[in-house]
Amino acid sequence: MRIAFESPDQPEVIALIDELDAHQKPLYPAESHHGVDIATLLQPNVRFAVARDESGAAVGCAAVMFLDGYGELKRMFVLPSQRGQGLGRKLIAALEADARSRGCTVLRLETGPLQPEAIGLYAALGYVRRGPFGEYWNDPHSVFMEKTMTAMSDRYLPLDDTLFAYALDHGVREHPAQAALREATRSHPHAGMQISPDQGALMALLAKLVGARNTIEIGVFTGYSALSVALALPADGRVLACDINDDYVNIGKPHWAAAGVAHKIDLRLGPALQTLDACLAAGEAGRYDMAFIDADKAGYDGYYERCLSLLRSGGLIVVDNVLWSGRVARPAAADDRDTLALQALNDKIHGDERVDVAMLAISDGVTLARKR
Repeated sequence: MRIAFESPDQPEVIALIDELDAHQKPLYPAESHHGVDIATLLQPNVRFAVARDESGAAVGCAAVMFLDGYGELKRMFVLPSQRGQGLGRKLIAALEADARSRGCTVLRLETGPLQPEAIGLYAALGYVRRGPFGEYWNDPHSVFMEKTMTAMSDRYLPLDDTLFAYALDHGVREHPAQAALREATRSHPHAGMQISPDQGALMALLAKLVGARNTIEIGVFTGYSALSVALALPADGRVLACDINDDYVNIGKPHWAAAGVAHKIDLRLGPALQTLDACLAAGEAGRYDMAFIDADKAGYDGYYERCLSLLRSGGLIVVDNVLWSGRVARPAAADDRDTLALQALNDKIHGDERVDVAMLAISDGVTLARKR
């Protein structure tokens, strides 16, 4: 999938906008429709992004209009057949990066209350509700949102698809079995649960840096992370892989075998806390070198404590999803157990004198905690 800035005055892009209008027209009265036309999108203060699939067909679009002191997101749309692949996030990320590069750090938008999926996406990306702006009025058929971004030079380099591909090409040495497992997982309904290749490379390097021989993994999914670490371990190394069932793990097993590391991965099925407690009861405290936590978020604190007991001094705990699509940085609802659990654990590790800590803003956030 490729995202690039293009002219909106193309037949297939116009067809996308027409489909967006056809979707929204029956939802709201005419006076509450605020879509801009092609002539407006062609103005010099507008940047228009198009997402194209592998065949080159336009499957999504979005624009930002640069106004007085802020930018406004407009014409955000992804074909229904292409949803569920993160295209909306990627389109917005491209617009945000472009806005920051132009010194614009405030983005606003107007959407409708009958589009909860869109509102949820914007909220997950850090947009918060606000009142009407510009020429909008206090319309019950409108929802107004805003995001204030840190200037690009103060935070990070924008990572578009081209740059990310470059980073993978130059920073990842993927075993053929890893590539095959990623491909086998690509069409899985929960493919987003798999770590990225660069995170797999990082975990393999960390295992080598700490001289890992015995490691723990909590939450295996289809087994890419376990495979990445197993490949980095010595011949007698071991990954204690904990998961609740093997429905997903069975996808990865043939690839573990193809890589010649199946014997290194000790799969334990059942609640991970029970598995870890059994290890402690068997006198294995201090015998492990590294642990990776990537399972149910409400259970993270229990996993962290058990892993800390099982690790030797100098051992490393790697905790995944600690930024949780940005939700950890905002107040969580009382019934949002996952976000509340991650917020509590992030606070706990930050103040935990038993470990040295660094939180990395890669993927969905990764915390490294070295046991003192």
